[in-house]
Amino acid sequence: MNAVDKYDYKVKTEEMLELMEDGAYRQAAEIADEIDWKRVRNTGMLASVSEIYEKNKEYPKAYEVLNLAYRRAEGSRKIISRLCTLAVKTGNVDEAIDYYDDFIQIAPKDPNQYILRYQILRAQRAPVEQQIEALEEYKKSEYIEEWAYELAKLYQEAGMTAECLEECDDLILWFSEGQYVYKAMELKMKYKPLTPSQQEKYDRRYEKLSEETEEMPDVLTYAEEKDGAAEAPIPEERAPEKEGGSGDNIVPLEKKKKIGDTMPLGEALKKLLQPEKESLSEEEEPELSDLAE
Repeated sequence: MNAVDKYDYKVKTEEMLELMEDGAYRQAAEIADEIDWKRVRNTGMLASVSEIYEKNKEYPKAYEVLNLAYRRAEGSRKIISRLCTLAVKTGNVDEAIDYYDDFIQIAPKDPNQYILRYQILRAQRAPVEQQIEALEEYKKSEYIEEWAYELAKLYQEAGMTAECLEECDDLILWFSEGQYVYKAMELKMKYKPLTPSQQEKYDRRYEKLSEETEEMPDVLTYAEEKDGAAEAPIPEERAPEKEGGSGDNIVPLEKKKKIGDTMPLGEALKKLLQPEKESLSEEEEPELSDLAE
């Protein structure tokens, strides 16, 4: 490749990454479409391009580019986790199971395995009880708003109203505000009224969300920044309000088959374990040498 081609690559990728940082994923994807990613060796760049396509719901493109990164960085559980999720989104459940098995071998104690298991079970239309079991296992190690709300919805789907309301109250209590808190409030209201303090927070939700939008920059928050799960905020130290109440032994997934130490919630919440961060061995800035000759 001549110097002109390399310079063109550098200019385009810099513009693409700037658009990505600004949240302009559609424009970033248009630039990404102009580059032959099979010639790029930088795994970090390939992972970013995959994320751009995923943000645009162009899952086949995201999956294809991330597979290129995987070939250059085998053994990265961050990439494997995302490949498993993208395989599910593209309907390649058997491939998702293969990636799940790889993830278990590389990180047998990483709680994000339960999220991958849940996604596969969901895609397989497995019994809701098995899906609930996967998220309950995840909750023993991590308490994340998104998956807590997903668990509450599964309880609703299974007709487990008491468990659904309890999960909604737990989510509201520990996270106080945010999109999943308000969704949990709306889910709870289908069955019983909110408490006075919950109702006050719900009534002010648009005001709070508006303040957050003004104060916070548009940043990337994709779950795989934590090997597949978003960071759980640490609750402020305060006595929980009393609202009107409402391991390692993993069954391996087998291709084309559907699958299905209890820890108190308080103890799990105190731990708030966070998956280990893993480097993709990526370069911080795109270099002309990213391109194969």
